[in-house]
Amino acid sequence: MRIRTEAIVLAAILGVSVSAHPADAQAQIIIVNANAPGEGFNDPTPVAPVGGNPETTLGAQRLRAFQYAATLWSKRIRSRVPIRVKATFEPLTCDATSAILGAAGPQQAWKDLPELPEKDTWYYGSLVNHYVGRDLDDKVDEVQAKFNSAIGTTCAFPRPWYYGLDQGASPFESDLVTIVHHELCHGLGFITLIGEDGKKFNLSDDVYMKRLFDAQTSKAWSAMTDAERMASSINTTNLVWSGASVTAASGVLTDGKTDGRVRLYAPTTYQLGSSVSHFDTSLDPPDTMGPFYKVPNHIALLSDKALVDMGWPQAASVSTYMVASSAHLAGAGGAFFTTDVTISNRSSVAASITFKFLGNNRNGLLGDERTVTLEGSRTVTYTDILGSVFGLSADFGAIRITADSDALNIVAQTSTPGTSGGTFGQSVPAARPGDMIVAGPAKSITAIREDSRFRTNLILASASDVPMEVFLGLFSESGTSLGSRQMTFAPYEMRQISRVAQDLSGSSNVTNATLTIVTTTAGASLAAYASVIDNVTNDPRTLLPR
Repeated sequence: MRIRTEAIVLAAILGVSVSAHPADAQAQIIIVNANAPGEGFNDPTPVAPVGGNPETTLGAQRLRAFQYAATLWSKRIRSRVPIRVKATFEPLTCDATSAILGAAGPQQAWKDLPELPEKDTWYYGSLVNHYVGRDLDDKVDEVQAKFNSAIGTTCAFPRPWYYGLDQGASPFESDLVTIVHHELCHGLGFITLIGEDGKKFNLSDDVYMKRLFDAQTSKAWSAMTDAERMASSINTTNLVWSGASVTAASGVLTDGKTDGRVRLYAPTTYQLGSSVSHFDTSLDPPDTMGPFYKVPNHIALLSDKALVDMGWPQAASVSTYMVASSAHLAGAGGAFFTTDVTISNRSSVAASITFKFLGNNRNGLLGDERTVTLEGSRTVTYTDILGSVFGLSADFGAIRITADSDALNIVAQTSTPGTSGGTFGQSVPAARPGDMIVAGPAKSITAIREDSRFRTNLILASASDVPMEVFLGLFSESGTSLGSRQMTFAPYEMRQISRVAQDLSGSSNVTNATLTIVTTTAGASLAAYASVIDNVTNDPRTLLPR
């Protein structure tokens, strides 16, 4: 099923006066519901909540999924002006064997305004508004999007919409968030005005096509003739993206590059709506801007960098810290475990901090969030964080902490009242980005033990919004393999493997072993630690991966 882009309505307006420039901010993307009452986003058909989408009517679920997809992009780019997306759900082409899922694109393009960095070059409306600092035409929404309401209702197409927010669509469903996420990127500018005939729009370049390059002829598209662009558009594996941001980030790919540059989709037969304005199918792992829908994918692996290459400013960088385990939970023998989290802001600048409780053994993508501000050079302790911050009465799991500062020192202390007064527990520092296990070389934890005196529990917590594969290996002092295990983690899933040495080796007599942890999933990030626990006193000792 091809994801097609809309025809674009464009207006060339030159010499417009401008206003003062407000401060840059995270992009605000507004979904404008253009459906009539009772239709599309306003369809009152009752439905059950699904995949973290709490709405109970068909129309409201569709709108919530749209808004969620828009939020994914708003966190990646900055804009000084709100971006309006005129959206509808309406019957589009659909039958028992094929269907148009949806389409979107920018509604305006402008050139030769004094604020635009490249002359004689078409820029799309939402980016132009950001450069100018105001909405140049408030009567026209910057992006138009249409999606197929016949799917799953009046059409026999066998892959109905999945309206969940958790990437949980089955192989027999079409994930709406994935498709909207893809189409919004077209609306933000991931599209060229060059047609099948290779001709420039009104004799001028566009900002997308100026990043296109043919690796075989060593020519940029802006320097080609119409005939040369036509030939390049079907020059499979040789049409590439020349922007610096995409190229710099392309190390995550195991396939999909030619001469170090990322390939664009250029099949030998030109495909209207798909050729040129997508990354190639050979990209591994794939980007959301591939030409075909295959599986749920809410990740902009490289497409956000393409927007940066075209002039979009990136959203402010965010640092992620992981408290891999926390508790507000009764234990054996009258124990009741709670977790205190202490944060020290080592910068003199205030930090905005967001806590997200991920829970355990589940997709944590939709976990509850709380945001606080910590003034510069201050320290604060959130006593019993699950109870006091999240209001939980009985739960345990990981906490993701995101902040606009990399100068935070965070430690979690989980404890229970001791039998002779005081408390008894364990302190674990929050994992910082450099502590995470990412795709590439293994990290290891030494001094793993399982015998009559000690047992070892392993805590693993995903810090990323992609499913990931994790491989565990246990090795003796001499390097002999004692056992291994492959695991698949949902986004932001936390798990505890009790008695991990016995779990992997099948033996209850393991001493001084080393545990290796590997992920091969591009973009994945995993926090981990082990607790070696005295079987007599239950005293836990923290082991961190290195």
